Order: sequence, then structure tokens, then C-alpha cells
Amino acid sequence: MRLTGIQSLGVIGLALAYTITAVAEAALLFYFFTKKFPSITGDHFLRSLNKTAYASLVMVVVTLLVRQGLGMVLDLQTFWGIFLQLALCWMAAVVSYIAAAYLLKSEELDMIIKSFFKKFIIS
Repeated sequence: MRLTGIQSLGVIGLALAYTITAVAEAALLFYFFTKKFPSITGDHFLRSLNKTAYASLVMVVVTLLVRQGLGMVLDLQTFWGIFLQLALCWMAAVVSYIAAAYLLKSEELDMIIKSFFKKFIIS
């Protein structure tokens, strides 16, 4: 890293400290999670992580496409134009993530749906 010309390394040090802390915290959380739930293996965890990452990638692409399309149609100089773009992008993000997770047969999505129905619909 070449940091010549920078008067204060405080901001860079803060970012580095935050990154190191986040990595250490994730490692500790994973360690304690595997201790509490030994039946969940690393393969199961990685499979779940991959499905979540793919569904998130689909969500990002769809949301960006919807945002770009709405930016050409809506007047983004008004509150209602921006609000409508936000609302429609949010709906596109939620629907695309759920659809992608469903197609990938995500176990987490099944748990969320069952929990939702148990708490709000069936109760």
C-alpha cells in the first residue's frame, strides 16, 4: 500500500480496525454456531450461503434494471416520482429474491414462509 501524501492515517486505521473486527466476529459466530448445532456441517452452510448469494445477485440485477427503467419514465424531480420509484424497486427486489430463492429450493425461505403463516395467518 502506498500511502504517501496522506497527512493522517486515522481514517484508514479506523476502516482497517473495523474490517479486522468484523472478520473476527464472523469467525467467532461461526465457531459458536457449529458448537451449538453440530448437525449442521460446513457443506450445508456453504450450500445455503451459495443459494442466498445467487438469490441476492438476481435481486440486485432485477432491482437495478427496474430502477433504470423507471428513471426513464418517472419525473425524478418530484417527491412522488422518487417515492414511486422507491416503492416499485422495493417490490421488485422482494419478489425477485423470493422467486430466486424458491427456484433454488432455499430451506431458509421455507422456514420464513412457515413462520409467517404460523404467526400471522393461522394464529
